[in-house]
Amino acid sequence: MEKDQVNALIKKYLDNMATAEEIQQLHDWYRSVNAELPVVLPYENAAEEKDAKHLMFENLTRRMQQDENPRKSAKWFYKLAAVAAILVIGAFFTYKFSAIKQLVQPTKQLTASTKFGERKLLQLTDGSKIWLGPGSTLNYPDKFNGATREITFEGEAYFEIAKDKKHPFIVHTDKTATRVLGTSFNIKSFKNKQNVEVALIEGKVAFTDGKAGLTLLPNQKVVYKKAGGSMQKSTFINGADIIARRDGEYKFDDEPVADVVADLERNFDTHIILKGKVGSCTFFGRKNKGESMDKFMNKLALIVNASVTKTANGYVLEGGGCR
Repeated sequence: MEKDQVNALIKKYLDNMATAEEIQQLHDWYRSVNAELPVVLPYENAAEEKDAKHLMFENLTRRMQQDENPRKSAKWFYKLAAVAAILVIGAFFTYKFSAIKQLVQPTKQLTASTKFGERKLLQLTDGSKIWLGPGSTLNYPDKFNGATREITFEGEAYFEIAKDKKHPFIVHTDKTATRVLGTSFNIKSFKNKQNVEVALIEGKVAFTDGKAGLTLLPNQKVVYKKAGGSMQKSTFINGADIIARRDGEYKFDDEPVADVVADLERNFDTHIILKGKVGSCTFFGRKNKGESMDKFMNKLALIVNASVTKTANGYVLEGGGCR
């Protein structure tokens, strides 16, 4: 990218006028001219951030000294320095800012997917375990060779990430990314759903959409609305419910019946037709592991004051006298 183009991007960045795409272009450019800088963000502690800043400015100083025109290079240096400082400070909200050009590409890209009603347990070469839920897809390398361990995911899965401070693990999900060092968490991210949900069991994660971000601690979750890009963080009490879901037990906490039904269809490969107003009722209950679908559907119908009929393909839930 030419210096004039970089200058224009810098000005827009400093004036808070840059788009998400332009910010990413600036980050990509910064990576390309700072190949030796081992920056992986967000930082685990203040000392790590301080070291990264120091390396950034050292590299920029070298670039200035190598320039043939000292005055021009000095002006250029200060602009670069201002952007570097902002990028370092704001990089907590950036999910793909690793600057090692010597990164060895994985020898093979693999894909694991599940059908409705199917589950898989995967163990990656770094020791991380992923419980892939029904209707989900995971793209991952056959081995991790670079500064980060990165995968792409759609669907629902429970992650137990092997701890490795030098090689953060990044899960890319549509517009968002979740960065961890070693931790356990659950992600729901379906293309046909409006929200992305990340719930943390243990450890610490940074969640971002490339424009904004936040940090999750144990027993915290974030709900990200794709349409507006808003993030809402909250606390949950019982992480055991998330682990139970991973193992086939499902708890519904005052959820719309329409959402409960969609969850059942995906996880148990069944078909449920809603008639009347029952879809807008809310349901509080649990489908226990091993509990038959017939028994659960009768329980669901009883609680929302509806009737259930079994069909060749699944069930018809009808009524709507919500209690």
